[in-house]
Amino acid sequence: MTLYHLTSAENTGGDRIDLKDSRGRLFGYFMWGTDEGKFLRYTTPRGKAQEWVTSGIISRSDFLESNIGIPLFSEKAKDVFERCIPGVMEFQPLIIECEGAEYPFFLCKLLTRYEFIDGSRSTFVSLGDSGRMIDTPVYRDDIDDKVYIARDINHPAHSLATDAFVKLCRYHHLNIGFYSRSRKTPP
Repeated sequence: MTLYHLTSAENTGGDRIDLKDSRGRLFGYFMWGTDEGKFLRYTTPRGKAQEWVTSGIISRSDFLESNIGIPLFSEKAKDVFERCIPGVMEFQPLIIECEGAEYPFFLCKLLTRYEFIDGSRSTFVSLGDSGRMIDTPVYRDDIDDKVYIARDINHPAHSLATDAFVKLCRYHHLNIGFYSRSRKTPP
């Protein structure tokens, strides 16, 4: 099974959506699962498109990358995932500001955690007293075929999609890009 990272299907020149998160609550809730997310009852987070992310790109995209690693999906993608793979993702509204206009999108919390990374074969960089960080991840070969998309259980900054997720997105004509270490686009 091939594992994939999600990326914008449009050419953004590497630019992303900036999410302001000075208190770390978005990151804590959506990435690490350490915040309960109560603040989301009282506010709708906002993002700002970086220079190369235009209003046309936002309108055509079903996935955009954020500056802090939280996946951002369109309403079309959200509806497909809630209908076809319920319980795998949770969504919260987001307003993206771009070129003087506002666009509705959704922040995504991946509810599934899976041990994708083989810690014994991966290489790490020492961070001194604060531990270590993955330098070159090596993924396990025995991935459960029931997994669609998940965060790594031991390294939550790493989220990966499987062939099943890619097929689901292609079937529903979602404008989402995928890449793996071995090839840029899936079959």
